[in-house]
Amino acid sequence: MPEWYIATICRSTGKYDHGRYFIIPHNETWDLFSLNYKKVRCKVRRILNEQGKLVVTISEEVVLECKTIKTYTSEVPSLSATTWEVEIKALLFPPEFVKKYGFRFRYYIDLILIAVVSENSNQVDDEIFPKRIVKGNIALTTVSGIESRPRMMENLIEFSLKDEFYTNLIEEINTAYAYSLYRSTHILLRILFENLILQLLRIKFSNQKELYLSKNGKILRFSDLVDNVKTHKADFIPYGGQAFDEVFFSFIDNFRESSNLSTHILEVYLDKDKIEKDQGKMNFYIKLLSRITDEIKTVQMK
Repeated sequence: MPEWYIATICRSTGKYDHGRYFIIPHNETWDLFSLNYKKVRCKVRRILNEQGKLVVTISEEVVLECKTIKTYTSEVPSLSATTWEVEIKALLFPPEFVKKYGFRFRYYIDLILIAVVSENSNQVDDEIFPKRIVKGNIALTTVSGIESRPRMMENLIEFSLKDEFYTNLIEEINTAYAYSLYRSTHILLRILFENLILQLLRIKFSNQKELYLSKNGKILRFSDLVDNVKTHKADFIPYGGQAFDEVFFSFIDNFRESSNLSTHILEVYLDKDKIEKDQGKMNFYIKLLSRITDEIKTVQMK
């Protein structure tokens, strides 16, 4: 996914941009794309208040203005005489967008930076933001108020799939993992594998719906879907399905069972080490299932 983070909403007190709302971008992002006096297209997802609770869901794209602005700050906020002017790297929001959604100072905004936009136009340049989660703040409600929970830079799933459903699901998995939400990560991974295997059966055996649907038209249980791939594994060999061996089925079965436990038994705790131990296999088998499905589609279209 493109660069994603939750940022604190700031309000400029400078002479030229007085009253403009902005966020402070990640320094590496600013320097990498030389963002000053450029524009950035982003998708704003939601706004959270100072206690981390949802204020409004937005899901709208907007073009931000990139500027180094001069604003005023104070060591002691109540003593205006101690203020001084400082320069801040800023992504400024259009005033009409701010007015539409009611921005407030020190609220949080959840957004995804998508691409650099050509100067004085809305044409997207070739510069696409890196697919990573950057360091930032996430608003969590705690006894003491806002807690800043650090996020990791690396992704658990190292690539994205063509389908939008899978792209969004992988984004959720990497986000949950980045914030150390390991039980959620494991459950989402189970959903990913279940859907990949279901899609594989649907594409290969479109005329044998009993391999993935029950008599009343409901999708079979995950365990039954895996058993049907195992029973018909020879049919996938022409597409590289020789990798559907005992190691593959053992991994899927163990993964499915532990995911079921984490869903239904609260005492099960999945830590970072347990997930990272299988990271290589996860990525390999996700790619494998996706590639074989694509190859079957290609053959069927000929």
